[in-house]
Amino acid sequence: MAPTTRLLALALALCGATATSVSAQNVEGDSRLRFGVFLQGYALPARETVPGGVTGDVGGYGVGASFGYDWSLWNGWIVGLEADGVAIDAGTNIRGSKYNGDYLANVRGRLGYNLDRNWLVYATGGLAVNGIHYRGSTTSTVGNPNAILKESATLPGWTIGTGAEWRYYGSILFGEYLYANYQPFEFTGGFNINRQLDTDSHTFRLGVKWLIGHDYYDDVKYPRR
Repeated sequence: MAPTTRLLALALALCGATATSVSAQNVEGDSRLRFGVFLQGYALPARETVPGGVTGDVGGYGVGASFGYDWSLWNGWIVGLEADGVAIDAGTNIRGSKYNGDYLANVRGRLGYNLDRNWLVYATGGLAVNGIHYRGSTTSTVGNPNAILKESATLPGWTIGTGAEWRYYGSILFGEYLYANYQPFEFTGGFNINRQLDTDSHTFRLGVKWLIGHDYYDDVKYPRR
């Protein structure tokens, strides 16, 4: 079973366990915890600027999970924090060397507005990381004629984006777009060649979240009878 498939099976199992217990939990105040899972389509344009300008694209799909907390402010405004992680498995070849994306993760703040009791739109931004590795040939020896060099790194960066949520009781369906820019991946590759890879990312997400605690519109302003 592929790593992404195993993670998806685990995430779905966690969802079932969480959804069963959410209805029994309660948090005092006009705030709410959120737990969610999502599928993600992504594109990571990659540019090897050293030793020369060559480009490639790392793209595909991933599966992730998120956890967050919202505070209700006034007149339908909310402010929140969210953290998420995504497992990905895709790569690109540049000059015979392979770069693979392994994971993406970020911690973001968000500011949103309730259009009505079910719809929320928001802007978001914060810190991001990109896990990536390189695999290429290096100097052969008598005992190892097909020597391979591997290098990996976790690249820090920043992210901004926007999204929308549709709520029904304790469940949320959401869609989200995020752009992220990361620190360059610098290392000495095969045959002692210095390399630098610049990456950014465009991600599109669809998923579901579950509320743990009060929802401002359902429980506080317009409680359902």
